[in-house]
Amino acid sequence: MFSINKSQREKNKNRFRKKNEKVIEPVLEEDLKYIVSYNSEIDGDEIFVFPKHQEHLGYAKEHRLSPVTAGFIDRATKQCHGISYSLVLKSNPEVDTELYRNSKYYR
Repeated sequence: MFSINKSQREKNKNRFRKKNEKVIEPVLEEDLKYIVSYNSEIDGDEIFVFPKHQEHLGYAKEHRLSPVTAGFIDRATKQCHGISYSLVLKSNPEVDTELYRNSKYYR
């Protein structure tokens, strides 16, 4: 597990931006958050879905995860998207969405 302090997190927000580009990632009321973590027991990635009021970093620490990607799930379209600034990770929309759709969380 790794940790990142608040000032590092703020600096890293700009890492995902092109020069003079504003990143606007609205979190819709229906959105959930997720983390994809490597699970050595199954020798593969596993997705964890949780309410949007929880921070990605806090959830990862609490559940002792090794995050690979993280972002948001739009419940209307069932698509994974976005960036976790607290973990400094981007989502991998196609792969993460497929993992989500094959998980116990998919409805």
